[in-house]
Amino acid sequence: LNFSHPEILIMGVSSQSCHKAINQICREAAGGRAVREGDERTDLFDVPRPVKFVPVDKQRYFDYLGYAAWFYRSLLYRVSPPMEHKFPVLQGLWADKNLLYPDDPRCDANVRKVQTLIPQPPAQG
Repeated sequence: LNFSHPEILIMGVSSQSCHKAINQICREAAGGRAVREGDERTDLFDVPRPVKFVPVDKQRYFDYLGYAAWFYRSLLYRVSPPMEHKFPVLQGLWADKNLLYPDDPRCDANVRKVQTLIPQPPAQG
């Protein structure tokens, strides 16, 4: 809201790692640097593992973003259409040890499982 920046969701990492990454993104947003869909970063975690940003389906917002959905709706409830979420959310997907993202069926099954919001192709044999 304050920086006209998408909300960021990171799943499957420790709270400490998540807070560090989100705080870094927030500091950068305050300085005018925005994370956009499709961006890839390697500087968000202590281990330089790549992270790419993908949009979260608005139908999944209440599954994980209840407070944010309530907050933005309380501000924008008179803006049409009235029942549609009016804020973007990007999920930071992190790669497995083989540098495969969870949207790749060859990605480690455990890495895919903890990053549940994205549509996932079936795992390969």
